[in-house]
Amino acid sequence: MADDMEARTSWQSALQVLEDGKGTPGRNLQRLYSKAMRACGSSSQWEVAVMLLNEARRNEVPLDVASYNCAMFVLGGAQKWELALSLLGDMRSNGISPKTSAYNLVLKSVCNAGRWEHAQQILMDMELRGIPRNGGTAKSLEGAVAAGISTERLAGGLPSGSSSGSASAGYHGAAFSSGASASKKSHNKIP
Repeated sequence: MADDMEARTSWQSALQVLEDGKGTPGRNLQRLYSKAMRACGSSSQWEVAVMLLNEARRNEVPLDVASYNCAMFVLGGAQKWELALSLLGDMRSNGISPKTSAYNLVLKSVCNAGRWEHAQQILMDMELRGIPRNGGTAKSLEGAVAAGISTERLAGGLPSGSSSGSASAGYHGAAFSSGASASKKSHNKIP
């Protein structure tokens, strides 16, 4: 009970700090949004975290990879893999290039949800865009491996030299598109 109260107070406090700091310029305001999103995620308030992301975009707060990663982490923890996946396309449409860490967060989310076809598409997208896989990528695939899905079925899934001993395989097919069509000017809301 005390932990629940502390978590509730934590995310509400973070929202208050954000509200108080809304006159703060650029990067500092972006950090306040990220901290508030993280606090909401830690308290299972994923809806509030998404609302904050949409608000930041609407108010033209300069979001970066870390801001999106924070939102993807929160959504993955809330088992909202569809929304986490849509953020990859949203990042690109807003001129932000997702890094390996962003892909790993979404990959873990879709694997934990048992969405192997999406995991395969994410791995293909990484390969086609030249995004390197790393140990975090292998860790993100643990949900698939635990479910008995072979890494070969995930188009080679684990990077060369990973603990599974699986070598990277080549990819075939088109790049993955999340279907997100938000433009930098439109600031479409994430559903």
